[in-house]
Amino acid sequence: MNNLQYYLQTNPRWKDVSLLLLRFNPQADWKDLNKVFIANFRTFVLNKATKKDGSHYAPSTFSEHYKRLQLAVRSALSECPEIKVNMDMFGLRFNRPERPNEIYLTHSELALIEQIELSPKYNIIRVRFLVGAYTGARFCDFSRLSKNNIVDGKLKYMAQKTGTRITVPVHPYVQKVLESGIPKMNYSSEASERAVFDRKIKVICKKAGITPSDIYFSKRGGRVMEKTQEKWELVSSHTARRSFATNAAIAGNSIRYIQQLLGHSCITTTEKYILCHTEDMADGFKW
Repeated sequence: MNNLQYYLQTNPRWKDVSLLLLRFNPQADWKDLNKVFIANFRTFVLNKATKKDGSHYAPSTFSEHYKRLQLAVRSALSECPEIKVNMDMFGLRFNRPERPNEIYLTHSELALIEQIELSPKYNIIRVRFLVGAYTGARFCDFSRLSKNNIVDGKLKYMAQKTGTRITVPVHPYVQKVLESGIPKMNYSSEASERAVFDRKIKVICKKAGITPSDIYFSKRGGRVMEKTQEKWELVSSHTARRSFATNAAIAGNSIRYIQQLLGHSCITTTEKYILCHTEDMADGFKW
């Protein structure tokens, strides 16, 4: 009881936060808990700790772990009042990060990425991104695909995140890539695979000429903010999956079918992936 890590590890309710705390500071104890410790723990969770697929944890995930840690401390204090904890660890507020503008790449923009000349290291990123854009598979799924996943002209695999069986028509580019195998990424242990991918795909898109500027909007503190950016600046690994969903919708596929292709359990999630806005249909508008 008097040991923080022991208390967290022996209570199933605090298992997840215990594992992250062990990675952050294996020696941490009750007396170490204060607002500076929590701030440093947050930085570790968001910028250094990575999940199995190489991605970082989201701010919302940290918030949940912070709530659990507070509950664990309150529970321990009620059971063992002699435990000393600095109470300034409670009630901390963290600024919500600005949500990145969500974009998709059109078929013509994906073709530009296919056509440019790249070094072998950047080609690895290009291939993996395009496989994601032409299959709709998650980052953690498309790297596991092989030619054995193609059966009767269809790509079949099980989503690692949800355990859903997915069948997608095979794009010619994907057929060609899977014949030789998806190349592996080599990245520094100091950065996650996802972070390296996101940085390099922006460089690729800029070189491919995906440079149109547009006004992007966000809301902060009740105020609408406007910012002009070039499109390549907003591309990330997840843009591939959103591009697949949006291009499928523009082609006339039903949202229910797209939901099945993406492996979403809820259709409202699929709706958020379809990013065609009024400007996509503006030229065809009639008064």
